[in-house]
Amino acid sequence: MNEILCSFGGMKYGAVCLCIILFQQMIYAQSTLSSGFILTKSNDTLRGKIRDKDWDISPNFIEFSNTDSSDLKRYTPDSISGFGLDGKYLYTSKKVVMDISSLSIDKLMFFNKNDTVKFRTVTKQVFLNILVLGRMSLYFQKDETGKEHFFVKKDTDTLTEIVLQKYLSTGLYSKELHTVERYKFQLRYLMSDCSQIADVITKAGYNESDLTELVIKYNKCFSSDQNTYIKPSEKSNYRIGIIAGIGSTNLSFSGLADDYYLQEVLWKPSVMGTFGLSYTIPIQKSFQRHIFYTELLFKTINISGTMDNLKSFKYPTNNATYTFNLKYLKSDFMYRYAFIRTGKTDFFVNFGASASYAIQNENRVVGTTNYKGPTHNIDTLIFSGRDLEIALLVGAGVSLRHFSFEIRHERGDGMSPFPELISSLKSYYCLLGYNF
Repeated sequence: MNEILCSFGGMKYGAVCLCIILFQQMIYAQSTLSSGFILTKSNDTLRGKIRDKDWDISPNFIEFSNTDSSDLKRYTPDSISGFGLDGKYLYTSKKVVMDISSLSIDKLMFFNKNDTVKFRTVTKQVFLNILVLGRMSLYFQKDETGKEHFFVKKDTDTLTEIVLQKYLSTGLYSKELHTVERYKFQLRYLMSDCSQIADVITKAGYNESDLTELVIKYNKCFSSDQNTYIKPSEKSNYRIGIIAGIGSTNLSFSGLADDYYLQEVLWKPSVMGTFGLSYTIPIQKSFQRHIFYTELLFKTINISGTMDNLKSFKYPTNNATYTFNLKYLKSDFMYRYAFIRTGKTDFFVNFGASASYAIQNENRVVGTTNYKGPTHNIDTLIFSGRDLEIALLVGAGVSLRHFSFEIRHERGDGMSPFPELISSLKSYYCLLGYNF
């Protein structure tokens, strides 16, 4: 974290990006140990800790220990009958015949008009995510290419993949795309003993939500308790929250010494408050670690500085006080990564950028001068300040259930309207948040 902050203070923002990327890659490999169990080949249940990687692609192996985290052992679909994470997933190990034909338009198989359409299959032992158990059971697997596979098993029947297939063929003027919804034909056959389900099959898409709902309704055709297990529904990961905090801001100027005097002013740090709303957006299934985090905040900055016996391009002064009174509406856009997760506590880092618009932009210079006569008072505008401020952000914190605490550093380009006069606002915040 210190390396990031040091780079953040450098001359080039590129160094910031490099350090952030390296830091994120360093912590990316870490994951959480969650309570769970494995089912051995002899159907014994062993409880312990499983390295939870919030799998998007179905795992080829898991790491489990029934003692402590220093004794993790790797298990493959060939070595165990299944595993589960408490309150989250159930996986079973099965030998299946899978259709591995691509659904991506640039990788579709091509057949001539009179060819027999055949698709590629492979037989392998895999971990299947259990979606529904009952009279008819439904299983899910996502392979290394990102293709989704769904399998059903009715009573004592064998496990069958229900498939959606696509291919290209020669057309009159160009290649034609064909989509074959074989899964609907398969399900109509397998569910023919439930007449009320026909319309639901017709409307069902080839996705986890539609197929899960379909199998649940089919099982209820026979008894309300035919669904012995249904995968727990994931809570919505879109969350709104409130955030407030206090911070300190330092102002500085740099530029041409002969023309601009503000860089010689002794500026006092400004202690200010901020508050507003936050919103979290999932990036992928592994949202618990990876978050796109936004904020809409109100912040104030009141900074003053003094200079004695200054000679400027406008007028000399014996002494003067310079003040900036700013009020901003601010939008923050950040990527947040939870690099340590222990139970309900997450330790995170985030980085991003912000845009602030000044709804109040006031400044004055007040002092005395003896320029061209006896000493007299001056009270005038410093300059007409720029309303838009752009800043980079980096921070770290901890969240516990609905609450969060963060320390954040922010560096913005201030309010100077002149290209030759560079303004800089450096802020540090302590922030408290609450997610609903």
